[in-house]
Amino acid sequence: MNKLLLIISTLISSLLFAENSTFYVFAKSGLNLRTQANTNATILTTIAYAEPVTLISGYEGEITIDHIKGNWIKVKYKTFTGYLVNTYLLPHKVPMGQVRSMEVYISQISSIAFQTEPISKTALEQEESSFSATKTFYKNGMEIHNFSGIEYSEYQYYLPFWSKANAFMLLKSLDDFKFLNEFGIVYPTASKVYKKGDKTIDVKVSPGNDSIEFYYMNETLTVINITTIGNQVVISVGYGA
Repeated sequence: MNKLLLIISTLISSLLFAENSTFYVFAKSGLNLRTQANTNATILTTIAYAEPVTLISGYEGEITIDHIKGNWIKVKYKTFTGYLVNTYLLPHKVPMGQVRSMEVYISQISSIAFQTEPISKTALEQEESSFSATKTFYKNGMEIHNFSGIEYSEYQYYLPFWSKANAFMLLKSLDDFKFLNEFGIVYPTASKVYKKGDKTIDVKVSPGNDSIEFYYMNETLTVINITTIGNQVVISVGYGA
């Protein structure tokens, strides 16, 4: 089983960082482009937030930053060719300006290809069992699924060719999830409970790090799950009383 998981992980990684792919810098302070694949090498230039780079080759050595395992990769940026760490690269354009929600971010980088009609149902004609669902498909392959019921709603965001670390960093950049920053949470590699005054975030990392869940209780309960399904990451966000 471990060998199979390693093969799958390697395959996903190769898809995520295929040669000639374009990625976008997601570090607010920029990323240093170096002459060699190590932190002591000469800096050729600092690539600013949101700037695109083109992958030439990947996996020149591993490095861990903010608990995220990354790799040195060789890229081309304008007239420069050098090495940087792929931890703070996104496979789509990054959020621009102050972005509140996932919906706003996705609408910044793509347009809607198709949206289903709202689907609603009341089980056994009981109002407390009623729910509605809508699915929105975007031209860049992303999807938003919305499910709403009595005192509960859930949103699922499908992000092709992303990693769980990409998804976590994106959430931290959005106003709807600023509580992740308030608690100073870095990318989780183990389960932990964070407390700040009377507020608590319970972080649960599954065995094998297949999924990460955040339980945040304020006036309402917010539950976030980040998991990988095939070649895409799915972020599920649920709100309940």
